[in-house]
Amino acid sequence: MNHKRKQALTFLCLVSIFLFYFSNLSRFAAAATNLENPDFLRYEVNDAFTGSLKHTIRIVNPANSKVADGKLFVPIVRNETSRHYAILSNISSSMGQPTFLGDDSGNVYACWSNVQIDGEQTFTVEIDYYLLSFSTRYPIDSSLIADYNKSSDLYIRYTEPEELVQSDDPKIISKAQNLTSGENNAHKKASNIYNFVTAHMRYAVQDRERGALWALENGVGDCSEYSYLFVALCRAAGIPAGVQAGFAFRFPSETLEDGHMWAEYYLENYGWIPVDATWRLFDALDYRHFSSIQS
Repeated sequence: MNHKRKQALTFLCLVSIFLFYFSNLSRFAAAATNLENPDFLRYEVNDAFTGSLKHTIRIVNPANSKVADGKLFVPIVRNETSRHYAILSNISSSMGQPTFLGDDSGNVYACWSNVQIDGEQTFTVEIDYYLLSFSTRYPIDSSLIADYNKSSDLYIRYTEPEELVQSDDPKIISKAQNLTSGENNAHKKASNIYNFVTAHMRYAVQDRERGALWALENGVGDCSEYSYLFVALCRAAGIPAGVQAGFAFRFPSETLEDGHMWAEYYLENYGWIPVDATWRLFDALDYRHFSSIQS
């Protein structure tokens, strides 16, 4: 098949997916409508994008000796959101094809075992996707938010502390109480927490994951620290929240080597609401974010 014909078929495939997906998106939004209020809008779709994304991983062995029996796990962009649809079009590497594994959170990984890298050589992986994505905004009406079911599995799981999300630490609890004192509305509480995080944090790339408590104490970090701090403060305030990790590109058809992290919080009647404090996005996410790891 020649290159132009392949591109045309790819475009038609994405258009077909767009029509199918958008019709299902409309049905999904309608199904999520409050039956007592048919005008209840969960979210708005603003921009649409079709294109491609390349994820490149390069592992360099700077030593003279050989690296043997290595393992590589690469998360795959999933379609667990109404904001994007991704087709895995190609995986190539200098060591053949991977196997695929999943975990308890529904994440899927391309896995390479017995990785061998000779001295001063590089192991390269390239993963290509065709994409359909949307920018979304949640016009939250505070009067339509229902009370949390605090006995539900979702509420219990996403309000508990975990590694790097130290929502039970006294400093985190105290700050959350201070930010939400006298406020009963979960959306306004989340807004207060977001405003604090964006004002408190200064962006600086970190050499490792440092977590929410470190971010609170130091006021500095990259997208991970911004997200961990937002999530920990939400959980300490009784708002279910979690992290999302994946990719965010600055322009169409960019080749990406670095990942990105953002957050979500949960409101009854609305579901999971996106927040990217690093990019100053609250109750909204643009079409350039693609999730590959949840929780």
